[in-house]
Amino acid sequence: KQGRLTPLARTAFEQRFDALLEKALQVNPEVPPVPGRRGRTGQSPGRNLAMRCRQHRAAVLRFLHDERVPFDNNQAERDVRPWCVKRKVSGGFRSEEGGRN
Repeated sequence: KQGRLTPLARTAFEQRFDALLEKALQVNPEVPPVPGRRGRTGQSPGRNLAMRCRQHRAAVLRFLHDERVPFDNNQAERDVRPWCVKRKVSGGFRSEEGGRN
């Protein structure tokens, strides 16, 4: 089947993914806790994304191991789009004249 990765290509992809995560964590260092403040210290959006991708690595890369999982979520977005457009359009007339037009 076209589009299937070889085990070697899959391993190379995973290694590149891990290397990019490590680079992202180096570029976005951890913000140290503020003395006297309780709770977790807010981190940069880049660090948060890298940490979340590392924490959920198996789910993020599931498309590599399960052919039923698509690479992207375009189909899900296409399924929701008609509903979003309908919601946006309904009740959108700002005046009586606009409704008549």
